[in-house]
Amino acid sequence: MGRRLGLVASAAEAGFALALVVGCADNDTATTLTVEGTVSVCTEAGSCTDLPAAGAAAVVYDGAGKQIRTGTLDTQGRLVVDVPDGIFSATLSMPGLGLHTAARSATVNVLDGGAGTISVALPALHVAEH
Repeated sequence: MGRRLGLVASAAEAGFALALVVGCADNDTATTLTVEGTVSVCTEAGSCTDLPAAGAAAVVYDGAGKQIRTGTLDTQGRLVVDVPDGIFSATLSMPGLGLHTAARSATVNVLDGGAGTISVALPALHVAEH
């Protein structure tokens, strides 16, 4: 059975999350990356609720900025993909709502068959109250 070590740090900067995850495990374990997305839905009164960004389009980039995976977040706002060891970032968009992350908005370093998670927050969606 493998050993897994992890270091996680996150900070909110300009409306997005930055995460660093370093892990190590048995080499026979696939290296996986989970992209988690949220969107804040805010009313005119200023009340906001964070919801999973279900259906958002995700793009995963390698450390050189090359697009390596795409997918759609599930109903829990997650996308899990197999990746080689390396450094990754991701963007999210919900074009039908006009929501996009400004740039590659998170980075993660995943090593030796480990697992990493990138948390990405889309810009707030403002809705009118009825």
